[in-house]
Amino acid sequence: MIRYAEPGEFTRRAFQNNRLDLTQIEALGDTLAAQTEQQRRIAVRGNSSVLSQKYESWRQQLLYARGELEALIDFSEDQHFDESPAKLVTSVTEQVLGLQRQIKAAIENASRGELLRN
Repeated sequence: MIRYAEPGEFTRRAFQNNRLDLTQIEALGDTLAAQTEQQRRIAVRGNSSVLSQKYESWRQQLLYARGELEALIDFSEDQHFDESPAKLVTSVTEQVLGLQRQIKAAIENASRGELLRN
C-alpha cells in the first residue's frame, strides 16, 4: 500500500538516520518559511555545517576543561602535574570564561538573526 508522506516525515527520518542535525533542520525550516530574499540568504547560510562545527568545538572545549578538573581532583595527591593545582584551576577558569564570552556573542548574533527572520 502506498501512502502520502506526513508533513516533516522526510526531515524526521533524515535526523533519525544522522543525515541532518538540529541546526540544519532549523535552517531548512527557515528556508521554507522565508518570505524575503534576505531571509532566504540567511537561512541558506545556516544550512551549512558551520554552526554545528562551532557547537561541537564548544562541547570539546568543555569536555577538555572538565577532564583537567577531574584529573586534578582524582589524582592531585598521587601525581605530579606540570603546573601547580592553583595554576591549573586558573587556566581552566580562563578557558571557560573565554568560552562563555564566545557563547554570549553567539547569542547576541542569534538575536539579530531572529529579528531578520521576522
